[in-house]
Amino acid sequence: MDVNGTAAGIEVYLGLDVISEPDGTLIPIQWKGFESTLRRYQGEILDKRGCLNRFSQKLQKFDQGGGDPNSHDWKELRSIIDVICSAFTVADAEFLIDIARANTND
Repeated sequence: MDVNGTAAGIEVYLGLDVISEPDGTLIPIQWKGFESTLRRYQGEILDKRGCLNRFSQKLQKFDQGGGDPNSHDWKELRSIIDVICSAFTVADAEFLIDIARANTND
């Protein structure tokens, strides 16, 4: 199934090493609930716990000096971070800061 344009959980951006089986095959996505307003199914990666464990191991290895943040292993996650960081203009940032300040003064 072509999933381009379909929402995905953050797990699929943690790196191929995280979302692959030991033999290199990708862990399947199970299509679950149908979102009627979007007219699309929601998907969830199988073995989510295993993926998160592998990501924790990847982080530990990196923290111990065993990885390059610019390597291919981090490409997908860096893409998500770049999108988040570029999602707001300076005006948006100032607007959000003003809202946060107003809410903390209540």
